[in-house]
Amino acid sequence: MRFYRVQLDDLYLTDTGTSAGKPLKVTVDGLAEMLSNHNGTIYNALDGTPHLVKTVTSARGRILQINALFMPSNLLTMVSTKINQALANNSSITMQLTQGALGNFSFAVLPFLPDPITGGTEFSGGIAKNVALKFVRA
Repeated sequence: MRFYRVQLDDLYLTDTGTSAGKPLKVTVDGLAEMLSNHNGTIYNALDGTPHLVKTVTSARGRILQINALFMPSNLLTMVSTKINQALANNSSITMQLTQGALGNFSFAVLPFLPDPITGGTEFSGGIAKNVALKFVRA
């Protein structure tokens, strides 16, 4: 399994929050859905011939979830601040995902409401466990 390096604007998901820090091991759910801008359905004609009815859509509104098994509590605080600033200013966050199995991505995202951050409630030695960050593509 390849883990993604994640950047939210100028904040990196590393042990220090900077580009020089050691990257957290994170997985990203919802990326496969971003690979196609097509949506549709297949129906069968009376003779059984399948027909595809498709529409070209964008990936806007699709949900991305970043899962970190462990996250330093100070980094979780920085992420929370970044999310709260975006919500207060009604602005998007630029998310960059690099070095992952599906390639590199750059998206404008919004925090997913009502719960952009879940988990992270168990702290041990300044480490939050099982943190999930949810965003919706803008």
